Amino acid sequence: MLRALSTGVTGLRTNQEALDVIGNNIANINTTGFKGSRAEFADLLSQTLTGEQAPTTSLGGRDAAQIGLGTRLASVQTNFTQGTIQSTDNSTDLAIQGDGLFALKSGANTYYSRAGSFTLDANGTLVDSVSGYKVQGTAGDITIAPGSTQAASATTQAVFGGNLDASQADGTQYVSTFGVNDSLGVPHTLTLTFTKNFAGASGRWDWAATEADANISGLTTATGQLVFGTGGSISSGASQAIGITYAAAAGVTTPQAVTLDFGSATNTTKMTGYAGTSTAALTSQDGYASGTLQAFAIGADGSVTGNYSNGRSATLA
Repeated sequence: MLRALSTGVTGLRTNQEALDVIGNNIANINTTGFKGSRAEFADLLSQTLTGEQAPTTSLGGRDAAQIGLGTRLASVQTNFTQGTIQSTDNSTDLAIQGDGLFALKSGANTYYSRAGSFTLDANGTLVDSVSGYKVQGTAGDITIAPGSTQAASATTQAVFGGNLDASQADGTQYVSTFGVNDSLGVPHTLTLTFTKNFAGASGRWDWAATEADANISGLTTATGQLVFGTGGSISSGASQAIGITYAAAAGVTTPQAVTLDFGSATNTTKMTGYAGTSTAALTSQDGYASGTLQAFAIGADGSVTGNYSNGRSATLA
């Protein structure tokens, strides 16, 4: 009788533990990143009353007589199935779609979590909003300092696109202005004058760069030629570097070399020489003024991109 009661108690105790697991799942239904668990049972060792007996010439064999002693909680398994992703108004809240874990660091210890409730601390470091552990990127801590500055960059390349009208008379000029930035990011305006010169060579346009800026004292190698083939694409003179010399009062790096990129024979998305309206103009240049970080976004690949007041963006982590 006592053994029967004891065996029954193991079932009650084990099922109580299973209810504890279920209760914990229910209690954490709104916990960010929580993963539910399930209880798994196993039977206890059985008590052998009589052992097995091999068959003889006069009697058949006999199995052992064993009585089970109940059940026990074998393990509690975590369910890592993808949970529901909820949107928030916090730009630092993240979620992982599919497999994967966030890496969090505290001192020399690294922890892993599915919870993506993050915030920026006083130093601009991305941390777990509950523990304060630092979120790890590919290069370590992720720091997003609001108001941080992106340094200015001088123009090294200016790309042009559009068309120069092949149907115009020789000597026809087309004028286009374009801007560059010096090493401090200050913008300066230059003028590019194209002159049709098919008398010099078929498809030829001469160009000359000039300036009307008090901070620029002169230009070097500021003239060149573009020659368009019979198909309207550039056959020679696709690019040339001009030199910009600044006045000492400007306080910038001088001279500054800027490559004028007009295209190539295989690239008609830049300059062309078809019959039609002349539209040659600057399409892009790589210089920019300094800027301050105004906003940031975290992409699907986990990269952090900062948006600056100068209209530029840069990968922060």
